[in-house]
Amino acid sequence: MRALVVYESLFGNTHTVAEAVASGMAQARPDLDVRCLPVAKVAGAADTALGDVDLLVVGCPTHALGMSSVRSRAGQLAKDRAQNPERRHDPDAAGPGVRELMAVLPRRTPSLRAAAFDTRLASWFSGGAAGRIARGLRRAGAVVVGRPTGFIVEGMAGPLADGELERARAWGGELAAVLAADRPAGSELTGG
Repeated sequence: MRALVVYESLFGNTHTVAEAVASGMAQARPDLDVRCLPVAKVAGAADTALGDVDLLVVGCPTHALGMSSVRSRAGQLAKDRAQNPERRHDPDAAGPGVRELMAVLPRRTPSLRAAAFDTRLASWFSGGAAGRIARGLRRAGAVVVGRPTGFIVEGMAGPLADGELERARAWGGELAAVLAADRPAGSELTGG
């Protein structure tokens, strides 16, 4: 069985969460082939990249209450580079994002299970992208498992709040359990 964790990240926080989710999946299911890739490596070849994936996990940072766009990413990067020229950004930050991936996701049979996550500020007013990602995955024909989940960052550029990496690993383990033979497709997870 194969799982793919795909992420979009500007400051590295979502990237770090994606790696923790993948790690949790691999620890929970050593027989599971888990890969973790930036959207930039998947968006141009979605058919090939998703060809034999059993579980797709997609995540991105929250921008303007939801998923980022080309414009919001470019604006945030330009603003941050002007204010903090020494700050390092994720290597694929300027590339395509999850919104662009959703536009090219191949229509699949319901055999593909999928899950969604985001990184967000702790404020209820900051919104979240995970719900919109989940809707896009459903539109592509995937069975969304678990509740769309948000991981908390302490500021726009991070860092992640205490305990979030452990929570991401645990969530990854729960997602891997969905692929166990005794769990029905579409099993609900707590994830919240």
